[in-house]
Amino acid sequence: MQRMTSLEHFRAIAVGIGPRSSASEEETKAADYVAEQLTAYGLTPQKQHFLSAEYTYAPHMLYAGLGLLSLFLFWQTQPVGAAAAVLIMVTALISIALELQLRPNLLRWLLPIERGTNVIVDIPRADAPAEGDGAASAGVGGKKIIVTAHLDVHRKPAIFIALGGVKVLPALFLAGEIAGAVLIVLAAIGVPVSVSILRQIALAPGLVFLALLVVMFLANRSPYEKGVGDNAGGLAVLLSVAERLKTTPLAHSEATLVFTGAEEAGCYGAQAYFASRQDMQHDTVHIVVDAVGARGTAPAIVRAERYVSTVASDAKLLAIADAIASAHAELSVTQLPQIAGRGELTLSASLLLPVIPVIGVTSVAKDVPPPAETIEPIEPIEPIDPDQSSLQRHESFLWELLQGIDASAAGDTAPASMAA
Repeated sequence: MQRMTSLEHFRAIAVGIGPRSSASEEETKAADYVAEQLTAYGLTPQKQHFLSAEYTYAPHMLYAGLGLLSLFLFWQTQPVGAAAAVLIMVTALISIALELQLRPNLLRWLLPIERGTNVIVDIPRADAPAEGDGAASAGVGGKKIIVTAHLDVHRKPAIFIALGGVKVLPALFLAGEIAGAVLIVLAAIGVPVSVSILRQIALAPGLVFLALLVVMFLANRSPYEKGVGDNAGGLAVLLSVAERLKTTPLAHSEATLVFTGAEEAGCYGAQAYFASRQDMQHDTVHIVVDAVGARGTAPAIVRAERYVSTVASDAKLLAIADAIASAHAELSVTQLPQIAGRGELTLSASLLLPVIPVIGVTSVAKDVPPPAETIEPIEPIEPIDPDQSSLQRHESFLWELLQGIDASAAGDTAPASMAA
């Protein structure tokens, strides 16, 4: 079989299959394509099915709706209405706080669900014991490196652009949480004391809930991105790396590549995968590949991710990535101190799993580092088709990062590919 380039993989997914919403038929087609390619490489991929919400804005719409319901009840006969408002709002506030941390919560249980798909392939290290040798082929004396890239794409909400970009979301969600807390306090006071002024004050958080509901509704009506930067490029790069690993497996580490479903809806696929691998050893690490390969972009190391709270990448993985960036100036690797978003970095950090994301950003001068506190939102790069050189640059950096982490498993001070 003639080797397909990462650009050919990209076009087969982004153009041949097209936009792929979370837990949709198109996402399943992308999973089928990935599994077919991995099988053609001589690997043995496995599919994992899970239940997922259909879109990321649904929990926030439901939260805002429950907030408006609580406000309505607060205006009804007291103290029953106020007590009901407190109960509903406390439940909703706890649930949305958990949702923002990508944790199970009541809002997720109430949402419409569909079946999503992960594609998983394990590639044993080069010196792994053969089956029947009395030792497991994975994780003996080395690291387990998990690399993920998601199958689905997100929407392109015009409302976010009008409000100043995705960086408006953390402020909007924080305002929603504050509104919920204020309504709880007012309604709690209103249980023993029925005073009309309390209900009038409660109209202020009601306006916040209404604004949140409208923005989330409009966002959910927007079209899906075609997947140029997020994330057909990540799938294409990871497929090319899978082919290289089949030929040249890591010396000391097992590599597990996971093509995750329903990432945009709230990392449901990654959650399902990690929940099924609770026996993972302590030396497991996670690399996230997202939004890479668009024309004119270079690899970027994400040092932290911020939505409402800030989550940092693993310090040891950052040190390895920084060393590779310094040793390979031709890859034009840069760094983002902090990005506005919530993805698999947030999820893995919540699971206490060492994690580092690799994304693509427009090339910038390497001698002008970004400000230490800058929050750089990632906006989709559309409709520019990526070129092979950009995809290759990201593939090469991911390959070097794998080699660097693998070398650290053996106690080497630098990856073999950097020794020169």
